Amino acid sequence: MAYQYDFYDYWEGRAQAVLDLADVDADWAQADSYTLWPLSLLNKAFELFYLARQNINLCPDGGQAKRMMKELEEAANAGWGVGDADDLKEAFHHLAKHQGRWKSNKVDTYFGGDAGDLFDYPSVDAPVAAVEFVEEAERKIRGLQKALSNYEQRSADLEQATGYYARRDWDWEGIGKALKELEKKGKEAEKLMWWAPPKVKGRFGQVVGFVETLEQIHDGATYAADVYMKWKRNPNDAYVQVAVDAASKALSYVPVLGSFYGKAIYLVIGLEDWFSGIIQQRVDRLDAAAAGRPY
Repeated sequence: MAYQYDFYDYWEGRAQAVLDLADVDADWAQADSYTLWPLSLLNKAFELFYLARQNINLCPDGGQAKRMMKELEEAANAGWGVGDADDLKEAFHHLAKHQGRWKSNKVDTYFGGDAGDLFDYPSVDAPVAAVEFVEEAERKIRGLQKALSNYEQRSADLEQATGYYARRDWDWEGIGKALKELEKKGKEAEKLMWWAPPKVKGRFGQVVGFVETLEQIHDGATYAADVYMKWKRNPNDAYVQVAVDAASKALSYVPVLGSFYGKAIYLVIGLEDWFSGIIQQRVDRLDAAAAGRPY
């Protein structure tokens, strides 16, 4: 490619690095027909960083953006060495120094191909900067996978707590516990939402960010817990409708949380289809519960 970018263009997400074979002056690019595999992994690393940086730049919540950037930079700095492109940050310096050409011969083996990996080859010797970044990103994604599994379980809990009762007779304790757990795991996942859109639409067409969605779920969890304790002490209807409305609003944000999760993992091999199935099953049921209608 014709050289036109400096280090900060790549690092700050203004440009995506992309290499063709003609741009590579390294032994691994001259070997055999498998040359496209390491080149593909290198370009994949560049793409992952660029897309993450773009989304972080657009994030409407400054605190979340800062936490996401810290995690992304940690992955981009993964690696060790002196005077070579040993991590992704050094790779951007390498491209700038050599006017858009790749000259590093240093390689490492990437062992991928499992569900949840970012690259669909079982084994490839590729530039060490790409291998280090992709593997570190995958390690961080494991934390996001835990949040996805929690989302699946807590969504099922909410279906059970709301789906078989009139709204005034919901299982308030179960609703409160499930919403609190969704909020807790959502906060843990917040720093890993690199590829999620900055905002999505809710059931009523409102546009919300990830942090705002968690705040709405938190409010509903608080009301549900309060109602449960008050109901145990003194059953009456004085406060039930207010609590039902608040919990219903929180429930309407649970599918929105699922939309963030689903879009956050669209680049992760093996997870998109798995999670899109969960979303498809849960969204209509949770929306029905929030709206007080049968599913």
